[in-house]
Formats: sequence, C-alpha cells, structure tokens
Amino acid sequence: MSIDFNCKYTSIIYQKESNSNKTTPFSGLPQPFLRKGYASTFPYISCNEKGQEATLSYLQAHPTTLALERRVHLGFSVWFNFDLVAVTQPYYMICCDKDDHAMTLYEGISSCICQSASRQEFVTNFKAFLLENAEVFFGDTEDFSAIFDLAGELTREGSWLSKDESFQVVKTLHHEGRALYLNLDITDETEFSRIAEWLKSRDLGLSTLYVSNIVEWLDSLPLKEAYSRNLHLVVESTTFCIQAYKMGGVGQPVQTLGMGEAGIKFPSPRKLATVHKKRPSADSASLVSHVSFKSAESPESPSKRRKIVDSALSKLELYSSEKIAPGRARKLDQG
Repeated sequence: MSIDFNCKYTSIIYQKESNSNKTTPFSGLPQPFLRKGYASTFPYISCNEKGQEATLSYLQAHPTTLALERRVHLGFSVWFNFDLVAVTQPYYMICCDKDDHAMTLYEGISSCICQSASRQEFVTNFKAFLLENAEVFFGDTEDFSAIFDLAGELTREGSWLSKDESFQVVKTLHHEGRALYLNLDITDETEFSRIAEWLKSRDLGLSTLYVSNIVEWLDSLPLKEAYSRNLHLVVESTTFCIQAYKMGGVGQPVQTLGMGEAGIKFPSPRKLATVHKKRPSADSASLVSHVSFKSAESPESPSKRRKIVDSALSKLELYSSEKIAPGRARKLDQG
C-alpha cells in the first residue's frame, strides 16, 4: 500500500504558505516527517510497558481540567500515544521520535487513518503497509504477528482500535489537521523551546505528556539534564506525565503516572541504586516504593559513598499515593 495523504491533513500540514499572513495550526513548529539521518535497525511499534490499562483507566476516570480547545498531547514512541489520545481527547496531538524509520511508520499510520472509513478497514490498510515495509520494520519476515498483533488490537482492552468511537477521535484529529508528527530528539533544547513558545503563543497547555522509558537510554548526565530541562519547559501543574522504567533495571518497563513537574522522574543510576516494588496489601490501593543504594565501588570512603547516594537521591522522584494529586506520582503496575 502506497502512502497517499487523501484528507484535510494534507492541505493543512503540507500546504506551502503563500504569504506571511497565512498560518496553519502548527506554524512555528518544525516540518513533519523530516529525516535527519538516524535510523534504528527496527523501530518500536507496539508498547510492552506494564500498567497501560491502569494508566488509561485512571485518565478516563480523572479527565483534565483544561478546556477542550487548549488541550495538547505530546508523546514519544509510537502506538501507546494513540491509546492515550483516544481516552483523553486532546484538541491537538504531537507524536515524536528521533528515528527516521519511525517517521516512515508515522507516515503509514496517518495515511491509513485518512484512507480508512472504519477501524477494521484501518487494520486491513495498515497491514498492507507493514507487509510492504516488513524488511524495514521486522527484518526479512512477513509474518509479523508474533512481533505485533495488529488484528488483536481490534479487541485488546484499551486499544484505540477496540471501539468505533475511539478510532473516530483519532481520525477526526487527522481530518481536521490537528495531528503532527515530528522527528524530534527529546534532548534537543532548541526544538523544545519552539514547542514551548508555540504553546505559550496560542495559550495552549499540555494535558498529557508521554515519554515512555527514554530516560533509561540516556547514557550521560548532560543528556539527562537536557531531558529534564526540556520537559520542564512544557509541563504545567495540570499535565499528566507518563513515564516508564525497568524496576531495578531489569524486566519490562513499568509505567508511572504523575501530575505536574513531580511527574518528571529519574530512576536512580543502575549501578548506584536498585528500585524495589512492594506490593500493596489487600486493603490498600496504593503502591509503595523504596530505594536501597549500593556503592558503585565498595572501597570508596563513607563520605564519598554518601555523595554518590545524595546525587542519586536528587535525581530520583518516586511517590506513591492512593489518589494522584499535584506533586505526586505512583507506579501503575498490573504485572
């Protein structure tokens, strides 16, 4: 299936502005689907994070207080963004990745959304797209069902393709030109400043921010600091922040849901701290976390180990509560 943008998405996002007075909803932001030279072996499509259903259930039960026309969803990684959008119903959605192959994937998704009258037709069209690009996305195999169960999305609880109305939410955003796909490095402070300015100039606010477990892939302190600065540029007190990280550095990532700046968390450095999860008792709805720190090099002096611990603590924000409120976050783990 070839990529053919056959809806209003084309005219609004791709139109060439013939005069300075003509603007699009995303004027001031980078052009969509740019290729910047980085392409992974196989881009991530589906989401394997634990706690997805719990995250979606909470957001559905606790809708944002932002007015509809002010709501913006900003997210990284691919599939779970659409689940979030279907539940939270923002006025604008901006999906990002720094992978050129992910841009190809986003092109295919958005094209198939525009061309499909129903969620069932989308699955048929998107399957054809994936098969045509199987070598890029899955290797040489054309049997990708074991990697990504696309047909199963029609019945998976929480999937944006499991209900007609959920699919329609996403489709409407595309047909009305309110969806944007950016090749964006989450540590790029220049580009994030453009997003922050775009939000401010239009009196918009982030209703949801989804960053998956990107923080675990940042292998230096400068990158982590840039990550933190960028997210703080766009997050407001009313923003639901969804992150994920591996408990103790192993296994599947576990989603966390927080509100405001407290939702921007740093798991401790793997060699310095191990995060443990304590399951709640039967009569408790909260999840409790605690951290046990280990010295990276045991011969270090106690004072130096204390500095290491203090440094890790300053970057670790783990909260647990029965009810999320500003300044609080909790792990949402059903596994």
